[in-house]
Amino acid sequence: MKIKFLFLAVLLFVFSYNTVLAQSEGDYVIEEVEEWIQESESLDLDEAEALILDDKNLISIDLSQNQLTQINTAIDNLQSSLDQLGLYLQISDNVVHFEVDENDSASFQMPSASVIKLFILAVYYKQVADGEIDPEELYSLEASDIVGGSGALQSLPLGSEHSLETLAQLMIQVSDNTATNVLIDRLGGLEAVNDAIHEFGFLQTELNRYMMDQAAVDRGEENLTSAIDVANLFLAVINGFINGPELDNDMLALMSQHGPVKHTRDLDNNRDYYGKTGEYPLEGIENDALMYFVETDEGDIPVIIVSLTQGDDSALQIDAMAEFGSEIERIIKENN
Repeated sequence: MKIKFLFLAVLLFVFSYNTVLAQSEGDYVIEEVEEWIQESESLDLDEAEALILDDKNLISIDLSQNQLTQINTAIDNLQSSLDQLGLYLQISDNVVHFEVDENDSASFQMPSASVIKLFILAVYYKQVADGEIDPEELYSLEASDIVGGSGALQSLPLGSEHSLETLAQLMIQVSDNTATNVLIDRLGGLEAVNDAIHEFGFLQTELNRYMMDQAAVDRGEENLTSAIDVANLFLAVINGFINGPELDNDMLALMSQHGPVKHTRDLDNNRDYYGKTGEYPLEGIENDALMYFVETDEGDIPVIIVSLTQGDDSALQIDAMAEFGSEIERIIKENN
């Protein structure tokens, strides 16, 4: 039996934010707020489903006051290791808020690093769904395409041909920067991809530069998102109403390459983790966007953790995220 994701009820009340990036005493501030826009107003949400959930026995839990106290302590410990933190945490249908200067940190617009590739993937599948691109279309690699950082394409022969589907896979599975830049151009360029992201309703997410464009970074042109935008993307995809259940399931399959790193570094390696990491150590950026299920005797408890962080010690940031992930799992299992 297909089970609609438990987060859906919460999603309908979650807001995304249309912001102008400003700095006040080092904090990003929110200047304008809008409701999260449904991609299709005519969509029957009762029909939304994700095939990935067929084998899940999803259960809803209520967090006790003791659990909330422990979670708040874990958040405080995470925040104390960082200069800036944008955090979204959801356990079953419980959203835990972490406020800074009376603002929900989930709404802070932060540098995205490679986490923005999740939004590019959503645009890719939208163009596939709309018939604007053919996943089997071949692209011939050119010298001008090659950029550094993570990825496999930079090591392959010039002139080698790769399908758009392969480029999308490389973008997510090995965070290939060259594949990402080629795909951005094939999707219409920065402005077109940005417009599509905003049409989905992810108003805090901005694709302002290509991957590994240090000159753009030096000009202050940064790719941005917020923890709540990333969480809303998870929620929409898992329910199958970004590009429909079939394509959203394909997107989830690529997102399952998250692996045991950052939040999940010290957790069970045999479990599926969905999401994307991102890092740019030169700018102090270490991000992790994660969705997974904690198995208990009663059933599977869904969890979303999105941490967008800045600091001056990458190893310390990663250790803090790993400790936070382990502590959240301990708190859930200890009481269920």
